[in-house]
Amino acid sequence: EGEGEDEGELTTRTVPFERVFVARAPGFHPELKASFAQRAEQERRWQQQSEAEAAAAGASEAEGTRVAGMDDGSIAYDRAESEHITAEIQAALDAGLDVVLTPGIYTLTRPLKIEHNDQVVLGLGLATLVAPDYADGDGAQEGCIRVAPHVEGVRIAGIMLQAGRSTTVAVLDPTSTLLQVGEEGTADPGNVANPIVISDLFVRVGGSDFDDATIHTMVKIFSGNVVGDDLWLWRADHTALRPGETPRVHHTIPDAHEDYHLVTMDEHRCAHGVDVQGDDVSMYGLAVEHTLQDLVRWSGERGLTLFYQSELPYDVDSASFGDKHYAAYRVTEDVQEHNAWGVGVYSFFRDAPCMVPAAVVHPERAGVTFTHTFTRHLNGHGSIASVINGKHGPATRPDGPLLVAV
Repeated sequence: EGEGEDEGELTTRTVPFERVFVARAPGFHPELKASFAQRAEQERRWQQQSEAEAAAAGASEAEGTRVAGMDDGSIAYDRAESEHITAEIQAALDAGLDVVLTPGIYTLTRPLKIEHNDQVVLGLGLATLVAPDYADGDGAQEGCIRVAPHVEGVRIAGIMLQAGRSTTVAVLDPTSTLLQVGEEGTADPGNVANPIVISDLFVRVGGSDFDDATIHTMVKIFSGNVVGDDLWLWRADHTALRPGETPRVHHTIPDAHEDYHLVTMDEHRCAHGVDVQGDDVSMYGLAVEHTLQDLVRWSGERGLTLFYQSELPYDVDSASFGDKHYAAYRVTEDVQEHNAWGVGVYSFFRDAPCMVPAAVVHPERAGVTFTHTFTRHLNGHGSIASVINGKHGPATRPDGPLLVAV
């Protein structure tokens, strides 16, 4: 239906209820036997086993217990349950239905594929999609959602995407991502009159428990005319305590303890938050934190960002991050047009000295502008040497200015 407005035409799309599939997570699903009580009991048994082995053989061996036990009967049952959930959601998408995810955690066995124009995937109560578990030798690492190229008008909103458990991952698979829009190598300008919109999307690698998780890039955008509205992409800086791990003294608060595990750079590895290769992509409210290489990489033309917040990783050092000239926001050298307003980057290098040459790196040409950009030193070792390109804005550091804006 169309309705006139002073600022323009407001349009809405009415979807008949029979065109909507309402997904239910385990514990609420009428066809699955699992209950929250059963899951709680399973977690309790895992915890008891882990603690017993931690006491006998040390925490490092206990950490492997849960992963080693992934083939026991209870986990096999979970896999069958996850396959049921994944298959019915995919069947609804294949039929062209919109999907509403009711509150809960949906562990997937493969990515959900969106191949129809104007489809909606809407999460209620921050419904969580967890990517399939992965180990070296399993083939390509898979994520949560893939939107096919040449598809327009898709809406994805109100969802948390979470990296699955991963073990023995020596090198991050550069193709792995939790959300992919379009296909690398397939030209897709999108439709400015009917863009793909991703809103209220929260993505994390780690943080929910003590199992390791990895992914190369949280969000990859290859198609053009995509709009992002309120995205928070987070590599964990802390997780649940490992079995047998005791809280340590807080690093800044006297007489306090940290009741969580502090992540180090060999855990929960993720290279980038978002990699934008499509043209005419806009971001309204983007936050990326703690990834181990450039947090944002943007190579598409006519990109736009209005508000960007970024915290650099806590757990890196100069050799792994600063000396490699990684940045919080990088526009690649061949880009002719890009504009960003309200860009803030801050640092807390918790574990080792690290000096980052520039918070933002972009080509120096008239069509590329950053307006109201600043850096902030929070705490820790080292800091950020400049706001932009190594020459705009002096360093922020403990013995100098804590905040610098250009």
